[in-house]
Amino acid sequence: MEGRYINIVIPGRTEYLTLCEVEVDGTLSGKSCPILLVCSTFNEHIMVFGVLLIILMLIFTNVARLGQVSQSSKYGNAKPENAIDGNRASNFNQGSCACTNNNLNPWWRLDLLKTYKINTVTITNRQDCCPERINGAEIRIGNSLNDNGNANPRCAVISSIAAGASQTFACNGMEGRYINIVIPGRTEYLTLCEVEVDGTLSETNVARLGQVAQSSTYGNAKPENAIDGNRASNYNQGSCACTNNNLNPWWRLDLLKTYKINTVTITNRQDCCPERINGAEIRIGNSLNDNGNANPRCAVISSIAAGASQTFACNGMEGRYINIVIPGRTEYLTLCEVEVDGTQLDSYNESECSWV
Repeated sequence: MEGRYINIVIPGRTEYLTLCEVEVDGTLSGKSCPILLVCSTFNEHIMVFGVLLIILMLIFTNVARLGQVSQSSKYGNAKPENAIDGNRASNFNQGSCACTNNNLNPWWRLDLLKTYKINTVTITNRQDCCPERINGAEIRIGNSLNDNGNANPRCAVISSIAAGASQTFACNGMEGRYINIVIPGRTEYLTLCEVEVDGTLSETNVARLGQVAQSSTYGNAKPENAIDGNRASNYNQGSCACTNNNLNPWWRLDLLKTYKINTVTITNRQDCCPERINGAEIRIGNSLNDNGNANPRCAVISSIAAGASQTFACNGMEGRYINIVIPGRTEYLTLCEVEVDGTQLDSYNESECSWV
């Protein structure tokens, strides 16, 4: 059963309701933890204060409301947040629709802050006017902010949505942090009276659980940029890590615990010098000898196309540290994103269930 509220009630009679413990087993975006609810006493009566809002909510299928929104422009008071207010009211004067100005290629973007597997996107169209404006809009999903996110892979093209209707589009588990709705190739108002997203948090990229370091830092290209969840590969977008022009430059991810590493995915720089990554090695293990660069080798990177993401199979190699190093030459090491698919060896982490 799904729900935000759990009530325990004695119907039809006058009685004291006494609860010495209430425990709830449930899941939030795929995690299962017992949740402990504690009562307090007052004048010999045990009073239950509702079942606490179940800490971040136990089931929340519409993940759109967890995110942040923006749009290419704003018509009057039709701010982007209106499209995720939980209200499908579709008469524009009710004040629950987002709307851009009459722009070329108008867009609306939802930032989920983390990467999700997106099952469906449901859009509610305006009822009182102009339902045809939505025709030809595209739903885009991915982790890049290139072209404001409008260059991400396409989930669907909206041929039409009836006035005031809500229509659901299947995205079949596409992964992404950003969900864009854009009308490409024409000047138009983009009006969205509600956007609902069914998805689950993608927990396979364990890189974002770790801490990072690198041999040196070029300008503001800090090592954390490579695990920010953003594959934006134009250096000036500020999402790439980069060392100085050093001998044997390296970047290291510390996962804090030992993991079985299935794959490592690296996104290369797009706007310049993609050949700099050639010959880099991926090293995995539990040693910090030579800053972790002496650990066993998973792969040698022969090349990665400019702006491309390439996945390297590590076949369950075990390690706490993942290094990317260019051995034997003086070079800049630039990494626009590093994603790691793996599983923790001691799979049950008590701290994940410690919020009570």
